[in-house]
Amino acid sequence: IGDFNKWRPNAHPLRRREDGWWFVEVALTHGHHQYLFLVDGVPTFDPLAAGTAQVDGFSKASLIAVS
Repeated sequence: IGDFNKWRPNAHPLRRREDGWWFVEVALTHGHHQYLFLVDGVPTFDPLAAGTAQVDGFSKASLIAVS
């Protein structure tokens, strides 16, 4: 979930690859985007994120920069 899909939980579900890794492809615009993973319905911070940001409704969210 993230600012790119208005925090809608079903907008971009992850898919599992044959090697067991999970993935999703999302077209993002230039700038910074806030996101969280939903793990069994629980908003989860990405420990490998480029940074964090305060988000209304969540204590913090992961941050990614797109250039």
